[in-house]
Amino acid sequence: MEHNTQFTKHQIIFCETFGVCEVAEITNLAPKKGEPILYYKLQSVFNTEKSAYIPVLEHKTLLRGLLTAEEAKALKEDDSFANLSEAEQQEIEYVLSQAQ
Repeated sequence: MEHNTQFTKHQIIFCETFGVCEVAEITNLAPKKGEPILYYKLQSVFNTEKSAYIPVLEHKTLLRGLLTAEEAKALKEDDSFANLSEAEQQEIEYVLSQAQ
């Protein structure tokens, strides 16, 4: 079954509320009335007990691909690193650890 989604199953992405997450699945959830709605099930990379369902379309939560290794390195070396959110700092550390 084809889905018109920005992210794919098993892709590692950044979610502003969870930080680094895996797209565990892409599934339809049925509302009480109307057509089923397509959702990403996101699983936190750092805390496997944390997961959330985010609608594929019209979500209000920032979802994006991870930074590149070059972007992460530049941000880590920047003076403003300490001012970034914990989730953003974890993303930078994750990307740099995967680049080694």
